[in-house]
Amino acid sequence: MDNNIPFSERFSIGDRLVLQLNNCEIFEGDYCGGGKNFIDLTNARQHNNPNKLKGTYSFNRLEIDVISLLHGKASEKVPKKSIIPHPAADKGIKIVEEEYDRLKHMANNYIYLEHADNIYYESVKKLCEAETIGVICLGKKC
Repeated sequence: MDNNIPFSERFSIGDRLVLQLNNCEIFEGDYCGGGKNFIDLTNARQHNNPNKLKGTYSFNRLEIDVISLLHGKASEKVPKKSIIPHPAADKGIKIVEEEYDRLKHMANNYIYLEHADNIYYESVKKLCEAETIGVICLGKKC
């Protein structure tokens, strides 16, 4: 990173950050401290790694390529307008990892209808006439 402003002046303790490192690894965590040349994260997660990392992780300014600031914790539902990229951030990372995983899972597990027949159109017509629609899940994949 070419900006020499100390991290402690740019971020507040508890801010949710996403760090993209020079080696293309991505870490997400809560800012818990830092100085001019390092940043500390707690509750850290490494993207594409399902395990939650324990302890505090420190990153040197020279190994950080991009920092994105996310408002809200990963475990909370984050409103659309609350995700604000940091001025030095790459525009590519805008959601927390759990939301990305949920969207990826949803995209990979959809049911594709090859052709719409009369049963489909009759079902949609009945659903449009309904005042309330309830959805339940049965089976092992719920």
